[in-house]
Amino acid sequence: MKIFKNFSDCKTPFFKSLFFISIESIIPGLLIWFLLGYDFSYSFKYDLPTPRGAYIFLILFSYLIYTFSITAVFYFLKLHKADNFTYSLTITSCLIVLYILGILIENVSYWIFVKFLIILVVAILVLPFSVLITMLFNNLSIKKNEEYEQMLLAYKNGEVIPTSRLIKAQRYQKFILNKQKQKEELEKFKESLNNKIEEKINEENIKKLAKIKSINEKLDKKELKQRKKEEEKNSQFKK
Repeated sequence: MKIFKNFSDCKTPFFKSLFFISIESIIPGLLIWFLLGYDFSYSFKYDLPTPRGAYIFLILFSYLIYTFSITAVFYFLKLHKADNFTYSLTITSCLIVLYILGILIENVSYWIFVKFLIILVVAILVLPFSVLITMLFNNLSIKKNEEYEQMLLAYKNGEVIPTSRLIKAQRYQKFILNKQKQKEELEKFKESLNNKIEEKINEENIKKLAKIKSINEKLDKKELKQRKKEEEKNSQFKK
């Protein structure tokens, strides 16, 4: 089964997606950065209780959990599609790294460019993980739609409408059969490969034997020729 039957199946319209990404990731992330970030002199970070580092970690971790949770809620409410997981989680990760870099690196000279490069690298590293989550959620949606289609088809044909459990059992049975088929095909391939290897080995052995035979024949001819020469020399010597 294809995870994406059609790209539009998991793509939210741009402005709608941007609106929800703002709620899920951008606005809370920027608020944390502006209010508690180390890049600004007016930050309230020093008002945090001690240990300050533990509270900052808790806030950033909660921000990440919030992004995932609220995105999942909006997704299950069908307010947007699965692609928002990719955008919101990636943006949240970048904003978290931006906050951490504010602690470690000052905004002076070329260090700003270094920050940008680090955030870019983080985005590239996080993106596959975010896409994977998008694929998983979209895959769940596709399976649900397939179940509904199967139920609807059974209803139209006047058949017994299968339950979700029955459909899952049928899907699992199909999976087992496919695995068995793949296993059989693999065994056939191995057998075919072994036969080809044996044939190749036999051909090589035949070639080697033929080569050895040819060499032996040449040596025999050479030896015979040498023997004739010696016999001729001996006969001339006797005369």
